[in-house]
Amino acid sequence: MESSPKQSFYDSAPATGEGDKATAWVKPLPNTVKVSVDATVFEDRGGVGFGLVDRDSDDLLIEARAIVDPHLINPMLAETMAIKKVLNWIDGTPWQRVMIKSNCLAVIQAIRCTTSMRSHFGRFVEDCRVFMQRLNNISLFFVKRSANTVAHKLARQSYIYSGRVFDRRSVPIKIKKCINLDLIQ
Repeated sequence: MESSPKQSFYDSAPATGEGDKATAWVKPLPNTVKVSVDATVFEDRGGVGFGLVDRDSDDLLIEARAIVDPHLINPMLAETMAIKKVLNWIDGTPWQRVMIKSNCLAVIQAIRCTTSMRSHFGRFVEDCRVFMQRLNNISLFFVKRSANTVAHKLARQSYIYSGRVFDRRSVPIKIKKCINLDLIQ
C-alpha cells in the first residue's frame, strides 16, 4: 500500500480567495465595519506590537488600539495573536458584519483551511476558527501591506501607545495622516 505525503495547511487552503490581494484601502460596504490588523516584532527590545484599527462604511475611524506583548517574538504567532485579539474585541460589539484585513497570507491561509495543526501556532489558529464560526458575521481577507498602512504604522508605534484606545478625536497625528492618505488613494 502506497502512503501519501503528509498534507500541510498550505495544500488544503486556497492561496487567495475572492476579495483578497487589495493593494489600496477600499471603503467597506454599507453597514460593514472593516478592521485592519498588523503585528510587528521588536527584535531590538524584544516582544511584539499589535495595531488594530476599525472603520465604518463612511471610512470614519471607530477605534484604534495599540498593544504590546513583551513575551512573544515569533512573527507568525504574533500575526495570529493579532487576529485573535481582533476577534475577541469584535465579540463584545454590536456590529452586524465585519471584514478583517491582514497582510500575513500564511496566517490567513492557516485560519481558512481545515487541517489540524499540533503546535502552539495551531492552537491559536484553532481559537480563531472557533471565534469565526461562533460570531458568524466575519470575513477574513489578505491584503497587501500597501492596503494595511494604518494598522502597520500603529503596530510599529505600539511601544509608544501601548494599551491605548483611540477614537477619531484622540488618534495621534501620525496615525491620522495615514488614515487621510488612505482616503485620497
